[in-house]
Amino acid sequence: MKHLLVLTGAAALVLVAVVGIAGLILSDGEQTAPSAGSDGPASGEEPPDAWETRIEVTGDRSGTIESDDTNLLRVADDPESGLYLDQMVFDGLNIFLDPGDCPLRLDEIDLSRFEGLARLTISCEGVNDVQGNNTIALEGIYVTSAAQVLPPPSDDTGGTLQLSGDVEAEMMVRPLAWYVQGDDSLIYEELGDNFAPSLELTAAAGVVSVAGVFDQVNLIFFTAQPGDCSVETQPVEQLADRERVQLTIDCPRLESETFEPGQQPEIVSVRGAVLIDRIAVES
Repeated sequence: MKHLLVLTGAAALVLVAVVGIAGLILSDGEQTAPSAGSDGPASGEEPPDAWETRIEVTGDRSGTIESDDTNLLRVADDPESGLYLDQMVFDGLNIFLDPGDCPLRLDEIDLSRFEGLARLTISCEGVNDVQGNNTIALEGIYVTSAAQVLPPPSDDTGGTLQLSGDVEAEMMVRPLAWYVQGDDSLIYEELGDNFAPSLELTAAAGVVSVAGVFDQVNLIFFTAQPGDCSVETQPVEQLADRERVQLTIDCPRLESETFEPGQQPEIVSVRGAVLIDRIAVES
């Protein structure tokens, strides 16, 4: 079972709902439908809140869980039963669930939205708190980071990078996945104890770029501007549901972030090779 921490910053999308109401036009005392040029929503168009979390809670406690509250939910993926609600906190209730107690239906993944979002439907009854004193039901839409519901990277991906210069360190990069959906991409590194990736990567039109490097031993973040690093991609192996790719990274000169006036940045070079799983995502 793979437990996934749902983070608010990537998990939730806050939108302003704008409901277009097609008015009826009165003509000679009769009601007629709006013309084709009216401002009503187009046929097949998603409602404006389609990518906003809204879960109605009923039972011994009642209320609404919205986008700002989704850090109180945690999702897990069971190999047999699939995605399900694993843990939640609501109105003072602490709830821990087993696979099958509250399954989540994956409706859509869109990597073009806010660095990749997944929309799920939640519908379950008989959810009990840990004390067994309260029972609630959940019904609604849950929006979270796409990386939390996509197939995880293989354990043998990632690798090490060598930092040289003002900081000498061997930096471990945790397992990596490169999700591709049409022209959109999302690169994800499994989170370590610092809840931050060691290697911040982006991808566009099949080209991988380094955006930053985080030395988790010394807690120093080095920023990378366009052109600071070269990344060579080399296919290694075609697997059943993914392609294994090697990324050879060469950053001759990166500067650390500074936070105080007059503070001098640390300067390092970063070099090495890591493995990443390239996984196709259905549109």
